[in-house]
Amino acid sequence: MQLRFDENIHICEEQKKILRKILGIPLFLPPLLSTKKLKTLISDFSPPKIITIGDIVTSNLLKNSIYPDIAIVDLKSKRKNIQFFPSIYRKIYKDIFYIDNPA
Repeated sequence: MQLRFDENIHICEEQKKILRKILGIPLFLPPLLSTKKLKTLISDFSPPKIITIGDIVTSNLLKNSIYPDIAIVDLKSKRKNIQFFPSIYRKIYKDIFYIDNPA
């Protein structure tokens, strides 16, 4: 199911502070080491959800057969458009939300 919102949603500064908090275990490693470490963590801890933020992170996991429960992507990397086909998301995810990020 693809959803589009007709109205803008604004996040106030207080909410932004909450959303910036790191939850879970962030992995700041090169892609190959990150996916290897993540597979170990998944095996050891069976996390209830895997959430990725960013196109490159999400792409690296998908390439290694790790499918996040939630993937937040905007088809950009470092604010530049990237060549990654969103059709793969349609194959993997039932619900896709389109949200504009004016930043």
